[in-house]
Amino acid sequence: MTIQTQPVCSEMLKFLPLLGKILAHSFQNLGITKVIAPEARGPVLGALAAQELRAGLILVRKDGGNHPGGDTLTESSLMWRGQSERFMSRSFDLDFGDHVLVVDDWVTTGSTIRAVVESVSESGARYHGSSVIVNKADATTISDLHIKWLVCFDELSSCKLLVEEFAFCLTTTNGYIAMGYFK
Repeated sequence: MTIQTQPVCSEMLKFLPLLGKILAHSFQNLGITKVIAPEARGPVLGALAAQELRAGLILVRKDGGNHPGGDTLTESSLMWRGQSERFMSRSFDLDFGDHVLVVDDWVTTGSTIRAVVESVSESGARYHGSSVIVNKADATTISDLHIKWLVCFDELSSCKLLVEEFAFCLTTTNGYIAMGYFK
């Protein structure tokens, strides 16, 4: 059996700008100047949102990874695996008065976002909220961290994908709409 991936990949690339628009949508008129994207999948999503918002992109790496110029270490509270995580960032990436959005793929405990928000506060920048694809967090975490999401974890099973054409339309309870077409 031969699987041809190139046409699917090129069609999926057309969907990426839409994903950036979706992640940035709720923060469009807040004057966001920096998007912070925690490792591992945050940087790809953060880049899409930063491009949409015409903002700078700041990467936050897990401690021990390659992060040239990293001079700020922040430790999260316990994460969903029951362990904390240490993150490395660069203090000179944020300026006093920056308006910040955090973008990541998933939120469960909010520990990663809280660790980033701590660094934002220390810099004198202003945190406006976070945007994620999947929300698996409790209502208090969502409210406290001003998180917007594309889909709740419990809704994932109700997302419909029309397999014949790889076309989809997803409307979620918080008002996001995503549409795409893949050959």
